[in-house]
Amino acid sequence: MRRSMFLTLALTSLVLAPACGGKSSNQPPQEATKVQLAPNPANVFAKTPAPALTPVFKLAWSPYTSWSALASAEAFGYIDNREGWQGEFERVNGVDVVLQRLDYVPSFGVYGAGAVDALLITNTDAFAVAGERKKAKGDATVAVFPTSWSDGADKILVEDEIKTWADLNGVPVKGAELSVTQYLFWRANTLNGTQSQYGKTYLFENLDPVVGSPQFAGRQDPSFRAFGGWSPETFTVLDGRNGDENKDNDVIDLFNSASLQDYEITDMMVVGQSALDAPGGVAGVKALAEAMQAMTNRSKDPEEQSQTYRAISPNFNDLDNGAISRSMELTHMLGPNDAAIFDSDRFKANMPLVQEFSVIHKLVDNAEAVPMAWGTKQSASGALLRFDTSLVK
Repeated sequence: MRRSMFLTLALTSLVLAPACGGKSSNQPPQEATKVQLAPNPANVFAKTPAPALTPVFKLAWSPYTSWSALASAEAFGYIDNREGWQGEFERVNGVDVVLQRLDYVPSFGVYGAGAVDALLITNTDAFAVAGERKKAKGDATVAVFPTSWSDGADKILVEDEIKTWADLNGVPVKGAELSVTQYLFWRANTLNGTQSQYGKTYLFENLDPVVGSPQFAGRQDPSFRAFGGWSPETFTVLDGRNGDENKDNDVIDLFNSASLQDYEITDMMVVGQSALDAPGGVAGVKALAEAMQAMTNRSKDPEEQSQTYRAISPNFNDLDNGAISRSMELTHMLGPNDAAIFDSDRFKANMPLVQEFSVIHKLVDNAEAVPMAWGTKQSASGALLRFDTSLVK
């Protein structure tokens, strides 16, 4: 079923221009970048036409706290999301970065089919996507830097008569199937001692959270009693149900990612190895790394925070500054300067859980189908999912 879904989604990607078409693989080695802003008191840069023959690097993204922040870097001229134009970090690195906005799950198929070079994704979905990329492109997938980690942003919201996890028995949770929300539900069963009933009486049903959040917020279906999702869709529910004086229609945050280990749900940028090997591949990573760090810095700077949130809003469901601030509290923004998280004992201990989830749910055939490792192309050549922060350290 998962493979069928990926193939269907991949077909939709054909409307996109092919990524990295015809690029040579004999790119000279480049040194790791130091992520910092160029001298500019206002931290706002001009956008200029890209010179002819500038290599293009394509990234697929979907609305989420840190990913919307990266997509909004063009508001300050750090990058320009359009093909044929450059922001400051594109000019410095000699690349033309193009951002393609998609809903989250469809973005898997676009990257998996090789229609883009890179993808913003959650670690919980990385094995399935890496497997599809290998089938379509013969390519390894490389995680190059984290963008954030979820500390309560991923939630299971329920009707207020469901007071405890035991009360959820027999009530299906609706959310994005075989993705981060189902991972959250799977882990919640383990932590609440109901793992043996997972998939039997503790049930999960597929529903696009973009579609499901207004349905649950509006109580359109009395049988719809539990919803799983992430920001901003969870805000749609919480604001719609708990944001008024009527307490009879409130929902309860029954379980969320704050109950998991630190970095268990980590958002990140992944790149196909063939894209890294091609002209513009390393440069594209560097430009996006610098833009990500700049936006992370701005989001944490009291003097720049308000302006930064306003810039993020159009790429994040037009949320106001208060809602974006709420989101930032639940999703800790990271950047390439935090890349050491990938190499931490905690993150490394979390990834086998993700691997187990992927095998149990048949996203990959077995643990050996998508080998995982930490290191460079040379030191971990057999890995199909590799964590390599050497370009941004």
